[in-house]
Amino acid sequence: MEYKNTATICLSIIKGGKAASVVFLLCKFLMGLLLPFTAYAYQRLIDDIIGVYSSQSGIGFFIPSLLCVVGIYFFQAVEEPIENYAAFLIRQRINYSFDKRITNKLKDTEYAYFENSEDLDLINRVQDSSGNNAVDLFINVINFLSGIIKIIGVFLLLITYSYIIAVIVIVIAIPIFWISSKYGNLVHDWYRKNSKSRRFLGYLSSLFTDKNTSFEIKEYDFFHYLKSKWKIQFEDLRKKDFRVQMKAWKNTVISSFLLNIFEYATYAIMLIPTISNTITIGAFVGLSKAIASIEGLILWNFSAIFSFFSRNKEYWKEYNTLMNFDEVKKLPNAKNQNPNTDRISIEFNDVYFRYANMDHDVLAGVTFKINPNELCGLVGINGAGKSTLTKLLLGLYRPDRGDIYINGKNTKEMSFDEQVSYFGVTYQDFVKYNLSVKDNIAIANQLENNENKIKSCLNDLAFDYSKLPNQSETIVGRLFGNGIDISGGESQKLAIARMLYSNAPFYIMDEPTASLDPISEVQLYKQIESVLSQKTALLITHRLGATIFCSKILVLSEGKIVEAGTFNELMERGGIYAQMYNEQRQWYNQ
Repeated sequence: MEYKNTATICLSIIKGGKAASVVFLLCKFLMGLLLPFTAYAYQRLIDDIIGVYSSQSGIGFFIPSLLCVVGIYFFQAVEEPIENYAAFLIRQRINYSFDKRITNKLKDTEYAYFENSEDLDLINRVQDSSGNNAVDLFINVINFLSGIIKIIGVFLLLITYSYIIAVIVIVIAIPIFWISSKYGNLVHDWYRKNSKSRRFLGYLSSLFTDKNTSFEIKEYDFFHYLKSKWKIQFEDLRKKDFRVQMKAWKNTVISSFLLNIFEYATYAIMLIPTISNTITIGAFVGLSKAIASIEGLILWNFSAIFSFFSRNKEYWKEYNTLMNFDEVKKLPNAKNQNPNTDRISIEFNDVYFRYANMDHDVLAGVTFKINPNELCGLVGINGAGKSTLTKLLLGLYRPDRGDIYINGKNTKEMSFDEQVSYFGVTYQDFVKYNLSVKDNIAIANQLENNENKIKSCLNDLAFDYSKLPNQSETIVGRLFGNGIDISGGESQKLAIARMLYSNAPFYIMDEPTASLDPISEVQLYKQIESVLSQKTALLITHRLGATIFCSKILVLSEGKIVEAGTFNELMERGGIYAQMYNEQRQWYNQ
């Protein structure tokens, strides 16, 4: 959903906030209307008190006006907690609504955006504060309208006493209003221009408290280096902050000067009719109180509101950009669960692919086929295109040219959900979820929550969960204080177990044993060999010894499959694979 203007957002808040939004609106508008009535109530009270003493009337003469003033104060005391509670309810509901909307959008957003740093920055900025920005905009709009009502009310009240006073007040208020707006825009422009510098300063600050970096900081003793970079960045921003605040201060000084002129000129003008008994002393006091209230409103409240409006406008531009991100391909016949087949074949036919920010093809005419129940190894130097090939296979990207077939069906005819449902994946940079051991695995196939199968997957990988404090219910990680840390190798076993539990017909394993020692690696391959023999699988690895038991090995170089065959065939050929294998073997023969 795209937001084109402030009214659209405010209407969505009223609709989503329901009764709480209506209550908040009523409170704010009543407070806006209350200011002129408060001035009038003070006038009546003071005039009635003076009347009692001047005419020797009974004290009960001013009781009604006193009760009116007390009633106003009572309403103000009750209104504030009601308003705050209504705002709390609105914020709860709207945050949930926007978080849900953005989460759903990100779920469907094309993967390419997550690999672009600028797009990723934008996603983080929007995701962190969408609901709060919407509610804050609504509140500031209502505060602005409430302020306008106060000003109009006081103006109308002044007219009832003197047109001249009313006109003079407006003439003096206009430049103050304009300066307040200019101050708000000045501060916003500064923060917008330096947002990247502030994010970098925040990043440097986070390094000092991050668990993953604290050890290296101590190990290599580069705390002082980071601190010096942080200090340089901080001092640069501090000096720039000071300069912009000096400009803002000049505006404030001018506004304050005009405000004092406004205040005392108004008092002086009102004294003349007061002395001549054209207006009463009560009217003078009541109007003075009302004028003093709108002084702070114009100078401080409105400047903050204008500054917020400027910042918020930029935020919604970014929000709309995010909501217009391209989404993954959807088709009417999309499947949301694993296909009911254990036999699967994969075919690449003359596939080309180039990233948007590159001037050459990463894959240039890749052609190969993986047959059902075939374990295929994929090897190549860094940058050869192995990861890109995997992303195309999973549907994260689409080929620029050529075709990919799954069981004879062109992936161009598949939705993303259908295409990805064929695969279970273990990545080299696997994710460690701060969840229980059981949930770390079951998350891969939520339609089948089978504890016996979970334990079977762990046993197949020699993961001894029985030694953990709460066995399979043990939380992995200390992020929330009630879990335990496990080794990198054990974490990788959890990732592999997650893949096995997915029960997908095709497994993709990208360096699945990178965190394991050589003995554990050999044991792992032996343990899962029986499982892999019943599946079609692709093994991506730099450890060529792991490809010996593959039924087929593909060698990728400069975006092309340059060799393909069994281990023996490739070794006999003496090409790139044999050269890489022999070079690795030398390390073990020395």
